[in-house]
Amino acid sequence: MPAKDFPRISTALTLDPHPEENLVSYIFRLANHRRLGSARMLLFACKFDTFTNQPRPEWMAGLAKTACIDEKDLWAISYGQPDRKWATFRGQPVSQSVIERRGAAERRICPTCIGEIPVHRAIWDLRYVAICPVHRVVLMDACLACGKPIRWLGGDLTRCVCAGKPEFSSFVAEDAAPEDIGATAAVYGLMGDPRFQAEADQVRALTPFRDLAGANIAEFLYRLGLERMGRLNKYFSSENPGELVWEAHVAMRRGLKAVTPWPSAFHRVIDKMRLRSDVLPGKSMRMAAGAVERWQAGLPEGQGTEILRVVQEYRVVDRERQTGDG
Repeated sequence: MPAKDFPRISTALTLDPHPEENLVSYIFRLANHRRLGSARMLLFACKFDTFTNQPRPEWMAGLAKTACIDEKDLWAISYGQPDRKWATFRGQPVSQSVIERRGAAERRICPTCIGEIPVHRAIWDLRYVAICPVHRVVLMDACLACGKPIRWLGGDLTRCVCAGKPEFSSFVAEDAAPEDIGATAAVYGLMGDPRFQAEADQVRALTPFRDLAGANIAEFLYRLGLERMGRLNKYFSSENPGELVWEAHVAMRRGLKAVTPWPSAFHRVIDKMRLRSDVLPGKSMRMAAGAVERWQAGLPEGQGTEILRVVQEYRVVDRERQTGDG
């Protein structure tokens, strides 16, 4: 039979992205869909230098061509183009300091979520998300079979690469403390999850957040929470939080408590920041209140005005107190 007369075998090249996954998750799923032994085979075929959710435009064009889908559908699940300071999460700009790379662990997962829909949720990449409010469990970062961190390895994102290749969906995660769930549920809503819209709306209604975008509210709460947990690195920073990142759900809960009642609870956080080191009052003010002001200055125009007003009010009250003591 002439070659042209052989029946055409479907290669099932296309695979639609899932709206909740990130780009690397899609690459793994597409590689597995095509029966490739490793996701890296697909990665290199598309000219990617590394696994990333912020690819160069030419890399994304190669992936779109290989995947046989519209490039804009891939950009929608990415974190935007390479940028040292910013990423894009579902249309919202987020700081690189709060996205991905939690110490030694490359991935955190909810095993029940993986079992229901076998994709890696993008929301798990945010540093301030450490629990799954859907199933009310702490996200897992290590395989229960081998004890090693869950990483982007192999060709299947739903199982470990260790001996036996256990399915993550078979693991039982630790229950989250009930009091820690609300703040993270609000974050899910703030980042666009309609299941937690009510929780997000409650937070948005708080006085300091009425002019802030959802991602900026979440970051502000995280920074406040880290301060309340006693971090000793930079002032009012989400960079390199060390071991505290493993308890991000606790930081979010404490951050939410630090804005109610407003502004007195927030003033107490600034007081605590100023007590960190033995410096002159004026310098401690610049280090503490100044750090919050610099964060607000980096927001789009018109955002964080109430936070700035309260910080400046704090400065005035402190100056009057210092003058009175003199």
